[in-house]
Amino acid sequence: MWPKITIKKPLKIKITKPTSESVWIRGKTYTIEWESSENINNIGIGLIIDDLPLNQIPFNLCDSMDNLGKFKFNLIYQLLPGKYRVIIWGNGINVESTSEAFELKEDERGGIGENGESITIIRPNSNDVIQYEEKTTIRWTSTGEIKNVNIDLLDRRGYEKICIARNIPNKGHYEFITEYSFTDNRIKITSVENPNIYGYSEYFTIGLNFSLAEYKRWSSGDMSKDEYERFKERLS
Repeated sequence: MWPKITIKKPLKIKITKPTSESVWIRGKTYTIEWESSENINNIGIGLIIDDLPLNQIPFNLCDSMDNLGKFKFNLIYQLLPGKYRVIIWGNGINVESTSEAFELKEDERGGIGENGESITIIRPNSNDVIQYEEKTTIRWTSTGEIKNVNIDLLDRRGYEKICIARNIPNKGHYEFITEYSFTDNRIKITSVENPNIYGYSEYFTIGLNFSLAEYKRWSSGDMSKDEYERFKERLS
């Protein structure tokens, strides 16, 4: 009689969520889901940038967990908007899988409270050019009961460049003097009592004598020859 031969199936992980149709918003809660073979444990989960090699170091969401088939988390991390993939590994790093590429965005509406509280920044906006050491007034409106706010200057990635004010009364306006020269800035105003309530300004420029919209037209070549020459004079 021939001996019984057992062929072991290869261990596999298949990520079912997120998919290419998924859009994640920073600050929201999401569930990653997967299917896997038996005998896969010590699950690790991370995020990788889609257009970089797969051997990049992932942004860790979880180092080691039981193989439950799902993982729920709040996307509070300071990640650049763009295309990402989830990577899941098990049994150390012997088995791994990546999801389809999906999009990560910022919530341009800002954070809204449970009772509809919100903050909307009116100025500065994308048409504003704030000069170096110029006194500038930030203006905003709010709904609901928001007593005090924090004001920060952020870069395009969402990182804090400057703390402008802390724990000030929510009066709808605040004056400050710019001390740096930047492009692609935005103001963030956050409720002190509930940091989940916040608002963003449009992107604007500090310290240059042209608007962000003009600079983008110039850098992309979307100007007539005369406009380009006049703009180049303003840069010098």
